[in-house]
Amino acid sequence: MDLLPLWPWTGVSREVRAVHVQRVVNASTRRAPLQRKIGSGLEPEEFRRLFKAGKAGHAGLKDLWR
Repeated sequence: MDLLPLWPWTGVSREVRAVHVQRVVNASTRRAPLQRKIGSGLEPEEFRRLFKAGKAGHAGLKDLWR
């Protein structure tokens, strides 16, 4: 997610075809409004419905269901 750690990995390569980065965050330790916004505790179908309606989700969530 940061450019700096990427330099040592790609600097020794002739060609880089792809880089995959995945961020995992334990939202259970975060504030309640964020937990509600990201759908914590909702059934997957309910979250998808709210996400499509623009009423749930976070900028860091991948846009999978639109």
